Amino acid sequence: MATTIKDIAKALGISHSTVSRVLTGSKSVNEKTKEAVLNAVKELNYIPNMSARSLKIDKAYNIGMFFSTISNGTSPFVFQTVINNVYKNIDKKYNVIVKGIDMYEKIL
Repeated sequence: MATTIKDIAKALGISHSTVSRVLTGSKSVNEKTKEAVLNAVKELNYIPNMSARSLKIDKAYNIGMFFSTISNGTSPFVFQTVINNVYKNIDKKYNVIVKGIDMYEKIL
């Protein structure tokens, strides 16, 4: 199971609210605590759940990409180049959703 901010808080003996404040960049946390949280994040391999965060702040971090499927027109080179460039240029907080438009044509 994935590490949560509650797991980090429990390991450090602090509140999950404090962990959250550190991760969101709040200046109200002292440097010693901030350093301990960031070290625990690395040690416990914490990866933020952007879907959960989106629900909490009522803002989605999704980028949708629609292509013709490879069998119906999009060349593998173009597909790979576009996807690689999107990932190189977006912030890690975004989810990239890739769909084939050919699938939706069948539904409609």
